[in-house]
Amino acid sequence: MYTAKNQNDAQVHIHNSQSKQYWLKKRREETFFCQSCKQEVVVRLGKKRRWHFAHRKLTACKGSSTNESLLHQQGKELLHAFFLHTFPKTSLEHYLPQTKQRPDIHIQAGNTSIAIEYQCSAISAEDMISRNDAYRSLNIVPVWVLGAQRLKRKRAAQFLLHEFEFYAIYLYNHRRYLYYFDPLCNLFCFLSNLFSLHGNVVLASCDYIKLNQLTPQRLFSPPWRSAISLNDEYVRYRKKAATQMMLQYPFLLPYYQQMRLDRIPPLIGWSLPVQLYVTAPPHVWQTFFVFDILEQFPLHKPFSYTTINQRLTALVQRFQWGLRAQCTYSSVVPKLVTQYMDLLISFRYLEKSAVSSLVYKRVYSAKETIESETVLVQKWSEVNKKQEAYLS
Repeated sequence: MYTAKNQNDAQVHIHNSQSKQYWLKKRREETFFCQSCKQEVVVRLGKKRRWHFAHRKLTACKGSSTNESLLHQQGKELLHAFFLHTFPKTSLEHYLPQTKQRPDIHIQAGNTSIAIEYQCSAISAEDMISRNDAYRSLNIVPVWVLGAQRLKRKRAAQFLLHEFEFYAIYLYNHRRYLYYFDPLCNLFCFLSNLFSLHGNVVLASCDYIKLNQLTPQRLFSPPWRSAISLNDEYVRYRKKAATQMMLQYPFLLPYYQQMRLDRIPPLIGWSLPVQLYVTAPPHVWQTFFVFDILEQFPLHKPFSYTTINQRLTALVQRFQWGLRAQCTYSSVVPKLVTQYMDLLISFRYLEKSAVSSLVYKRVYSAKETIESETVLVQKWSEVNKKQEAYLS
Protein backbone atom coordinates (compact mmCIF):
# COMPACT_ATOMS: atom_id res chain seq x y z
CA MET A 1 0.00 0.00 0.00
CA TYR A 2 1.16 3.56 -0.65
CA THR A 3 -0.79 5.42 2.05
CA ALA A 4 -0.90 5.03 5.80
CA LYS A 5 -1.51 7.13 8.91
CA ASN A 6 1.15 8.18 11.40
CA GLN A 7 0.87 8.37 15.18
CA ASN A 8 -0.77 11.80 14.86
CA ASP A 9 -3.51 10.32 12.64
CA ALA A 10 -2.20 12.27 9.64
CA GLN A 11 -2.31 10.57 6.26
CA VAL A 12 1.09 9.89 4.72
CA HIS A 13 1.65 9.00 1.07
CA ILE A 14 4.91 7.31 0.19
CA HIS A 15 6.55 8.14 -3.12
CA ASN A 16 10.11 8.41 -4.36
CA SER A 17 10.07 12.15 -5.05
CA GLN A 18 11.75 12.34 -1.62
CA SER A 19 15.13 10.72 -1.15
CA LYS A 20 15.75 7.38 0.45
CA GLN A 21 17.44 9.18 3.34
CA TYR A 22 14.23 11.14 3.94
CA TRP A 23 12.20 7.95 4.29
CA LEU A 24 14.86 6.22 6.40
CA LYS A 25 14.62 9.14 8.82
CA LYS A 26 10.81 8.92 8.75
CA ARG A 27 11.02 5.20 9.48
CA ARG A 28 13.19 5.82 12.53
CA GLU A 29 11.19 8.69 13.95
CA GLU A 30 7.57 7.83 13.16
CA THR A 31 5.17 4.93 13.52
CA PHE A 32 2.72 4.17 10.74
CA PHE A 33 -0.61 2.36 10.79
CA CYS A 34 -2.87 0.73 8.21
CA GLN A 35 -5.95 2.85 7.57
CA SER A 36 -8.08 -0.26 7.22
CA CYS A 37 -7.17 -2.60 10.10
CA LYS A 38 -5.29 -0.05 12.29
CA GLN A 39 -2.35 -2.45 12.65
CA GLU A 40 1.22 -1.16 12.45
CA VAL A 41 2.88 -1.09 9.05
CA VAL A 42 6.51 -0.52 8.10
CA VAL A 43 8.22 1.39 5.30
CA ARG A 44 9.73 -0.86 2.62
CA LEU A 45 12.50 0.76 0.57
CA GLY A 46 13.69 -2.11 -1.59
CA LYS A 47 15.23 -2.01 -5.06
CA LYS A 48 12.94 -4.50 -6.84
CA ARG A 49 9.58 -3.00 -5.99
CA ARG A 50 8.24 0.51 -5.67
CA TRP A 51 8.59 1.85 -2.12
CA HIS A 52 5.53 1.05 -0.06
CA PHE A 53 4.03 0.39 3.36
CA ALA A 54 3.63 -3.23 4.42
CA HIS A 55 2.10 -5.04 7.37
CA ARG A 56 4.70 -6.42 9.79
CA LYS A 57 3.26 -9.92 9.48
CA LEU A 58 0.82 -11.85 7.33
CA THR A 59 -2.65 -10.42 7.69
CA ALA A 60 -6.17 -10.90 6.40
CA CYS A 61 -6.58 -7.15 6.13
CA LYS A 62 -8.53 -6.29 2.99
CA GLY A 63 -6.56 -3.07 2.71
CA SER A 64 -3.28 -4.93 2.26
CA SER A 65 -1.80 -4.70 -1.24
CA THR A 66 1.50 -6.44 -0.59
CA ASN A 67 0.71 -9.13 -3.15
CA GLU A 68 0.14 -6.71 -6.01
CA SER A 69 2.00 -7.48 -9.17
CA LEU A 70 4.56 -5.01 -10.47
CA LEU A 71 2.42 -4.55 -13.58
CA HIS A 72 -0.58 -3.62 -11.47
CA GLN A 73 1.47 -1.16 -9.41
CA GLN A 74 2.91 0.45 -12.51
CA GLY A 75 -0.49 0.75 -14.16
CA LYS A 76 -2.02 2.23 -11.05
CA GLU A 77 0.65 4.90 -10.78
CA LEU A 78 0.37 5.84 -14.46
CA LEU A 79 -3.40 6.13 -14.19
CA HIS A 80 -3.06 8.20 -11.01
CA ALA A 81 -0.78 10.67 -12.81
CA PHE A 82 -3.14 10.70 -15.79
CA PHE A 83 -6.17 11.72 -13.72
CA LEU A 84 -4.23 14.01 -11.39
CA HIS A 85 -3.26 16.25 -14.30
CA THR A 86 -6.94 17.12 -14.84
CA PHE A 87 -8.40 16.61 -11.37
CA PRO A 88 -6.22 18.02 -8.55
CA LYS A 89 -8.29 16.19 -5.93
CA THR A 90 -7.11 12.77 -7.07
CA SER A 91 -5.63 10.39 -4.52
CA LEU A 92 -4.04 6.97 -4.64
CA GLU A 93 -5.52 4.26 -2.40
CA HIS A 94 -7.90 6.64 -0.67
CA TYR A 95 -9.47 4.79 2.28
CA LEU A 96 -13.26 4.75 2.65
CA PRO A 97 -14.03 3.90 6.30
CA GLN A 98 -17.80 3.54 5.72
CA THR A 99 -17.34 0.54 3.44
CA LYS A 100 -13.74 -0.36 4.35
CA GLN A 101 -12.72 -0.03 0.71
CA ARG A 102 -9.55 1.35 -0.76
CA PRO A 103 -10.09 2.15 -4.46
CA ASP A 104 -6.92 2.24 -6.51
CA ILE A 105 -7.66 5.86 -7.43
CA HIS A 106 -10.25 8.21 -5.97
CA ILE A 107 -11.30 11.37 -7.82
CA GLN A 108 -13.29 14.24 -6.39
CA ALA A 109 -14.50 16.38 -9.29
CA GLY A 110 -16.86 19.00 -7.91
CA ASN A 111 -19.82 17.15 -6.42
CA THR A 112 -18.93 13.95 -8.26
CA SER A 113 -16.88 11.18 -6.65
CA ILE A 114 -15.32 8.52 -8.86
CA ALA A 115 -13.52 5.32 -7.89
CA ILE A 116 -11.09 3.97 -10.49
CA GLU A 117 -10.26 0.29 -10.06
CA TYR A 118 -7.43 -1.16 -12.13
CA GLN A 119 -8.25 -4.88 -12.15
CA CYS A 120 -5.57 -7.20 -13.51
CA SER A 121 -6.51 -10.45 -11.79
CA ALA A 122 -9.75 -12.42 -11.92
CA ILE A 123 -12.28 -12.04 -9.12
CA SER A 124 -15.75 -13.47 -8.63
CA ALA A 125 -18.79 -11.79 -10.16
CA GLU A 126 -20.31 -11.64 -6.67
CA ASP A 127 -17.29 -9.75 -5.35
CA MET A 128 -17.46 -7.32 -8.28
CA ILE A 129 -21.16 -6.69 -7.68
CA SER A 130 -20.72 -6.13 -3.93
CA ARG A 131 -17.88 -3.68 -4.53
CA ASN A 132 -19.95 -1.77 -7.08
CA ASP A 133 -22.91 -1.68 -4.70
CA ALA A 134 -20.73 -0.41 -1.85
CA TYR A 135 -19.36 2.43 -3.97
CA ARG A 136 -22.83 3.41 -5.14
CA SER A 137 -24.10 3.41 -1.54
CA LEU A 138 -21.67 6.31 -0.99
CA ASN A 139 -22.73 8.01 -4.25
CA ILE A 140 -19.37 7.10 -5.77
CA VAL A 141 -19.28 6.15 -9.46
CA PRO A 142 -17.19 2.98 -10.00
CA VAL A 143 -15.12 2.87 -13.18
CA TRP A 144 -13.22 -0.33 -13.90
CA VAL A 145 -10.12 -0.51 -16.06
CA LEU A 146 -9.02 -4.07 -16.80
CA GLY A 147 -5.46 -5.21 -17.31
CA ALA A 148 -4.51 -5.54 -20.98
CA GLN A 149 -3.70 -9.22 -20.52
CA ARG A 150 -7.40 -9.82 -19.89
CA LEU A 151 -8.33 -8.88 -23.47
CA LYS A 152 -9.06 -12.23 -25.17
CA ARG A 153 -9.79 -11.87 -28.89
CA LYS A 154 -11.33 -14.86 -30.69
CA ARG A 155 -11.97 -13.26 -34.08
CA ALA A 156 -11.70 -9.78 -35.55
CA ALA A 157 -14.73 -8.56 -33.59
CA GLN A 158 -15.35 -11.41 -31.13
CA PHE A 159 -13.98 -11.42 -27.59
CA LEU A 160 -14.12 -13.82 -24.67
CA LEU A 161 -15.01 -12.29 -21.30
CA HIS A 162 -14.61 -13.71 -17.83
CA GLU A 163 -17.87 -13.77 -15.86
CA PHE A 164 -16.91 -10.84 -13.60
CA GLU A 165 -16.00 -8.65 -16.58
CA PHE A 166 -19.66 -8.31 -17.50
CA TYR A 167 -19.94 -6.22 -14.32
CA ALA A 168 -16.96 -4.06 -15.25
CA ILE A 169 -18.97 -2.63 -18.16
CA TYR A 170 -19.15 1.16 -18.05
CA LEU A 171 -22.51 2.65 -19.02
CA TYR A 172 -22.74 6.07 -20.65
CA ASN A 173 -25.86 7.35 -22.40
CA HIS A 174 -27.28 3.81 -22.36
CA ARG A 175 -24.23 2.55 -24.28
CA ARG A 176 -21.77 0.03 -22.92
CA TYR A 177 -17.98 0.12 -22.87
CA LEU A 178 -15.13 -1.98 -21.49
CA TYR A 179 -11.74 -0.43 -20.80
CA TYR A 180 -8.34 -2.14 -20.85
CA PHE A 181 -4.96 -0.60 -20.11
CA ASP A 182 -1.40 -1.74 -20.86
CA PRO A 183 1.11 0.18 -18.70
CA LEU A 184 4.06 -1.22 -20.69
CA CYS A 185 2.86 0.45 -23.88
CA ASN A 186 0.84 3.27 -22.26
CA LEU A 187 -2.04 2.05 -24.40
CA PHE A 188 -5.79 2.02 -23.75
CA CYS A 189 -8.23 -0.29 -25.48
CA PHE A 190 -11.94 0.53 -25.73
CA LEU A 191 -14.55 -2.13 -26.44
CA SER A 192 -17.90 -0.64 -27.46
CA ASN A 193 -21.17 -1.89 -28.98
CA LEU A 194 -21.04 -5.05 -26.87
CA PHE A 195 -23.45 -7.83 -27.83
CA SER A 196 -23.53 -11.28 -26.29
CA LEU A 197 -23.33 -14.08 -28.88
CA HIS A 198 -23.23 -17.24 -26.79
CA GLY A 199 -21.84 -18.10 -23.39
CA ASN A 200 -19.16 -15.54 -22.54
CA VAL A 201 -18.39 -14.61 -26.16
CA VAL A 202 -19.31 -11.06 -27.18
CA LEU A 203 -19.31 -9.08 -30.40
CA ALA A 204 -17.71 -5.64 -30.02
CA SER A 205 -15.99 -2.75 -31.75
CA CYS A 206 -12.37 -2.36 -30.65
CA ASP A 207 -10.33 0.85 -30.61
CA TYR A 208 -6.84 1.60 -29.29
CA ILE A 209 -5.55 4.95 -28.09
CA LYS A 210 -2.29 6.06 -26.48
CA LEU A 211 -2.54 7.40 -22.94
CA ASN A 212 -0.99 10.74 -23.96
CA GLN A 213 -3.73 11.15 -26.61
CA LEU A 214 -6.55 10.44 -24.18
CA THR A 215 -8.30 12.73 -21.72
CA PRO A 216 -10.29 11.78 -18.60
CA GLN A 217 -13.28 13.55 -20.14
CA ARG A 218 -13.19 11.18 -23.12
CA LEU A 219 -12.87 8.22 -20.78
CA PHE A 220 -15.88 9.27 -18.70
CA SER A 221 -17.89 10.55 -21.71
CA PRO A 222 -16.80 8.30 -24.60
CA PRO A 223 -17.91 9.24 -28.11
CA TRP A 224 -20.55 7.05 -29.66
CA ARG A 225 -19.38 4.68 -32.38
CA SER A 226 -21.83 3.22 -34.87
CA ALA A 227 -22.38 -0.54 -34.67
CA ILE A 228 -22.81 -0.67 -38.44
CA SER A 229 -19.12 -1.58 -38.72
CA LEU A 230 -20.02 -4.89 -37.02
CA ASN A 231 -22.70 -5.85 -39.52
CA ASP A 232 -20.50 -7.94 -41.83
CA GLU A 233 -19.00 -9.79 -38.87
CA TYR A 234 -22.47 -10.44 -37.49
CA VAL A 235 -23.71 -11.83 -40.83
CA ARG A 236 -20.77 -14.27 -40.86
CA TYR A 237 -21.47 -15.28 -37.27
CA ARG A 238 -25.18 -15.90 -37.95
CA LYS A 239 -24.44 -18.14 -40.93
CA LYS A 240 -22.05 -20.23 -38.89
CA ALA A 241 -24.20 -20.25 -35.74
CA ALA A 242 -27.27 -21.48 -37.66
CA THR A 243 -25.49 -24.81 -38.22
CA GLN A 244 -23.73 -24.99 -34.86
CA MET A 245 -26.91 -24.35 -32.85
CA MET A 246 -28.73 -27.22 -34.56
CA LEU A 247 -25.88 -29.59 -33.64
CA GLN A 248 -25.44 -28.24 -30.12
CA TYR A 249 -29.16 -28.08 -29.27
CA PRO A 250 -30.85 -30.98 -31.10
CA PHE A 251 -34.07 -30.45 -29.09
CA LEU A 252 -34.70 -27.43 -31.35
CA LEU A 253 -34.87 -29.60 -34.46
CA PRO A 254 -38.48 -30.83 -33.96
CA TYR A 255 -39.66 -27.23 -33.94
CA TYR A 256 -38.15 -26.56 -37.33
CA GLN A 257 -39.23 -29.89 -38.79
CA GLN A 258 -42.76 -29.27 -37.58
CA MET A 259 -42.69 -26.01 -39.52
CA ARG A 260 -41.10 -27.83 -42.48
CA LEU A 261 -38.00 -25.67 -42.21
CA ASP A 262 -34.54 -26.96 -43.09
CA ARG A 263 -32.75 -24.13 -41.24
CA ILE A 264 -33.25 -21.69 -38.39
CA PRO A 265 -35.71 -18.97 -39.48
CA PRO A 266 -34.21 -15.50 -40.00
CA LEU A 267 -36.42 -14.17 -37.19
CA ILE A 268 -34.49 -16.21 -34.61
CA GLY A 269 -31.05 -15.90 -33.02
CA TRP A 270 -30.68 -12.13 -32.57
CA SER A 271 -28.53 -10.75 -29.79
CA LEU A 272 -30.31 -8.00 -27.86
CA PRO A 273 -28.70 -5.54 -25.43
CA VAL A 274 -30.19 -7.39 -22.44
CA GLN A 275 -28.69 -10.66 -23.77
CA LEU A 276 -25.47 -9.71 -21.92
CA TYR A 277 -27.22 -10.85 -18.73
CA VAL A 278 -28.78 -14.05 -20.11
CA THR A 279 -26.59 -17.15 -20.43
CA ALA A 280 -29.07 -19.09 -22.62
CA PRO A 281 -28.19 -18.46 -26.31
CA PRO A 282 -30.68 -16.26 -28.20
CA HIS A 283 -31.24 -19.07 -30.71
CA VAL A 284 -32.67 -21.20 -27.89
CA TRP A 285 -35.04 -18.90 -26.06
CA GLN A 286 -36.17 -17.11 -29.24
CA THR A 287 -37.13 -20.45 -30.83
CA PHE A 288 -39.51 -21.11 -27.96
CA PHE A 289 -40.63 -17.48 -27.93
CA VAL A 290 -41.63 -17.59 -31.60
CA PHE A 291 -43.05 -21.11 -31.94
CA ASP A 292 -44.53 -21.73 -28.46
CA ILE A 293 -45.91 -18.22 -28.03
CA LEU A 294 -46.19 -15.96 -31.05
CA GLU A 295 -47.01 -18.56 -33.71
CA GLN A 296 -49.89 -19.79 -31.53
CA PHE A 297 -51.80 -16.55 -32.18
CA PRO A 298 -53.82 -16.44 -35.41
CA LEU A 299 -52.67 -13.95 -38.01
CA HIS A 300 -54.01 -10.42 -37.53
CA LYS A 301 -55.62 -11.29 -34.17
CA PRO A 302 -54.63 -8.97 -31.30
CA PHE A 303 -52.75 -10.09 -28.19
CA SER A 304 -51.34 -8.12 -25.27
CA TYR A 305 -47.85 -7.46 -23.95
CA THR A 306 -48.97 -8.79 -20.56
CA THR A 307 -49.90 -12.13 -22.07
CA ILE A 308 -46.54 -12.45 -23.83
CA ASN A 309 -44.64 -11.48 -20.69
CA GLN A 310 -46.49 -14.08 -18.61
CA ARG A 311 -45.93 -16.84 -21.15
CA LEU A 312 -42.21 -16.13 -21.57
CA THR A 313 -41.80 -16.00 -17.80
CA ALA A 314 -43.41 -19.44 -17.57
CA LEU A 315 -41.05 -20.78 -20.28
CA VAL A 316 -37.98 -19.32 -18.60
CA GLN A 317 -38.93 -20.84 -15.26
CA ARG A 318 -39.83 -24.16 -16.87
CA PHE A 319 -36.49 -24.57 -18.64
CA GLN A 320 -34.46 -22.72 -15.99
CA TRP A 321 -32.60 -20.66 -18.56
CA GLY A 322 -29.60 -19.22 -16.81
CA LEU A 323 -29.02 -15.59 -15.88
CA ARG A 324 -25.82 -13.94 -14.79
CA ALA A 325 -25.05 -13.39 -11.12
CA GLN A 326 -27.74 -11.62 -9.08
CA CYS A 327 -30.00 -11.02 -12.09
CA THR A 328 -33.66 -11.98 -11.58
CA TYR A 329 -36.33 -13.20 -13.97
CA SER A 330 -38.59 -10.32 -12.89
CA SER A 331 -36.00 -7.75 -14.03
CA VAL A 332 -34.73 -9.54 -17.15
CA VAL A 333 -37.79 -11.12 -18.78
CA PRO A 334 -39.72 -7.84 -19.37
CA LYS A 335 -36.64 -6.42 -21.10
CA LEU A 336 -36.32 -9.56 -23.25
CA VAL A 337 -39.96 -9.21 -24.29
CA THR A 338 -39.77 -5.48 -25.00
CA GLN A 339 -36.50 -5.59 -26.95
CA TYR A 340 -37.37 -8.67 -28.98
CA MET A 341 -40.86 -7.41 -29.81
CA ASP A 342 -39.38 -4.09 -30.96
CA LEU A 343 -37.01 -6.01 -33.22
CA LEU A 344 -39.79 -8.19 -34.65
CA ILE A 345 -41.83 -5.06 -35.39
CA SER A 346 -38.89 -3.64 -37.35
CA PHE A 347 -38.74 -6.99 -39.21
CA ARG A 348 -42.44 -6.50 -40.07
CA TYR A 349 -43.34 -9.82 -38.44
CA LEU A 350 -45.43 -7.96 -35.84
CA GLU A 351 -47.43 -4.76 -35.81
CA LYS A 352 -48.66 -2.63 -32.94
CA SER A 353 -52.37 -2.10 -32.61
CA ALA A 354 -53.78 1.32 -33.41
CA VAL A 355 -55.78 1.06 -30.19
CA SER A 356 -52.90 0.54 -27.73
CA SER A 357 -49.10 0.42 -27.86
CA LEU A 358 -49.25 -2.67 -25.62
CA VAL A 359 -51.39 -4.66 -28.05
CA TYR A 360 -49.85 -6.47 -31.04
CA LYS A 361 -50.81 -8.66 -33.96
CA ARG A 362 -48.81 -11.11 -36.06
CA VAL A 363 -48.60 -10.15 -39.73
CA TYR A 364 -47.04 -13.25 -41.30
CA SER A 365 -45.69 -16.69 -40.47
CA ALA A 366 -42.16 -17.39 -39.22
CA LYS A 367 -41.78 -19.72 -42.22
CA GLU A 368 -41.92 -16.76 -44.56
CA THR A 369 -38.99 -14.46 -45.24
CA ILE A 370 -39.74 -11.02 -46.59
CA GLU A 371 -36.31 -9.46 -46.03
CA SER A 372 -32.77 -10.56 -46.83
CA GLU A 373 -30.32 -11.38 -44.04
CA THR A 374 -28.34 -8.23 -44.84
CA VAL A 375 -31.42 -6.03 -44.49
CA LEU A 376 -32.36 -7.72 -41.21
CA VAL A 377 -28.88 -7.12 -39.79
CA GLN A 378 -29.16 -3.45 -40.79
CA LYS A 379 -32.50 -3.18 -39.00
CA TRP A 380 -31.09 -5.03 -35.98
CA SER A 381 -28.27 -2.45 -35.81
CA GLU A 382 -30.71 0.46 -36.01
CA VAL A 383 -33.05 -0.90 -33.33
CA ASN A 384 -30.16 -1.51 -30.94
CA LYS A 385 -29.28 2.18 -31.02
CA LYS A 386 -32.47 2.91 -29.13
CA GLN A 387 -32.41 0.15 -26.58
CA GLU A 388 -31.10 0.39 -23.06
CA ALA A 389 -29.23 -2.63 -21.69
CA TYR A 390 -28.33 -1.69 -18.16
CA LEU A 391 -29.48 -3.93 -15.29
CA SER A 392 -28.74 -2.71 -11.80
